[in-house]
Amino acid sequence: LTMPCPIFLMALRFRLNVPPKEFLPHLCTCSQPLSSSPSHFQSCKFTKPKSGTLRHNSLVQLLSHFAQSLGAETQIEPRGALGETSKRPDLEIRFMDDPAAVLLDVSVVHPAAKSHLRAAQHPLGAALRRERLQSQKYDALATSEGAHFSPFVVESYGAMSKSALTVVDWFACQARQQNSNITRKFLVEAISVCLMRGNARIAIEGAHLTARNTRPPFNALQINAPF
Repeated sequence: LTMPCPIFLMALRFRLNVPPKEFLPHLCTCSQPLSSSPSHFQSCKFTKPKSGTLRHNSLVQLLSHFAQSLGAETQIEPRGALGETSKRPDLEIRFMDDPAAVLLDVSVVHPAAKSHLRAAQHPLGAALRRERLQSQKYDALATSEGAHFSPFVVESYGAMSKSALTVVDWFACQARQQNSNITRKFLVEAISVCLMRGNARIAIEGAHLTARNTRPPFNALQINAPF
């Protein structure tokens, strides 16, 4: 459970709602103001495809690793888990003592994003809203295939939804039954570190893209020589 110093400092700036870098332009590459929203990069459309996806995939892989270490078989984005539909959850988990698969769909929401501000007026409001959307998408399909579905939603500041904590408790229960040294505390800390590392990567990418795309033209950098 470690973070390199640059990643830790970037994650700390995010938690303190401080811009990820000094002297950033007033506008993001997507034209959204940065001065009034220091954490904007967490929901920027330009950071989602790369760093946002990497954060998501890292969380999925971490959950898969936990399940495997407890003796489960896992499959990331399983094909055919929901019948003939093209919809695929992020992770399928099967323990030997339970014939029914558990399907997880992982999501990170940024409560300070404009699209979540209204829901975020209540504790975990943004996470609960995303949970409902995921359940509407997968619940009926999972039931029809004899599987159990659970959303796994984490807010960017670290709060976990009720369903996500239920999955953590399930892992911890499996660990106790197997006399494993994996504890609930360790699981929560590992997920938190993975999340903060992902947040830092997003902030770094956003700052880099914005600085690169707003760099003044070469002629503006030339200095009048005395000859």
